[in-house]
Amino acid sequence: MLPDPTALVMHLQQLLTAFDKKGAGELCSKFIAALYNSDEPFSQKHAEKIMQLLRNKRMFHWMQKTGDALIQTGRHTLKIRRLYAQALSDLACLTAAVAVLNNLVSD
Repeated sequence: MLPDPTALVMHLQQLLTAFDKKGAGELCSKFIAALYNSDEPFSQKHAEKIMQLLRNKRMFHWMQKTGDALIQTGRHTLKIRRLYAQALSDLACLTAAVAVLNNLVSD
């Protein structure tokens, strides 16, 4: 079962504001597992917010993992794919980032 989107965003924001990167990573890990284990829809607006919060705190590793899970489970938008490409770029996965961006351009 997927977590409540509003509660998840608020909890992640609290953890990141408190610089609790370990807690934020654990929350992302649980969210990713829930995405893979559920067919329920998840609010695109909230998914985008999660990705943006992770980007704002430079948590590129978790941004990449979360974006990957959102894309693989079909819960993505153009913004999520763009943020995913940015995470790949920030992690020096440049060939993968270019491939994602090229797909965005062709869509």
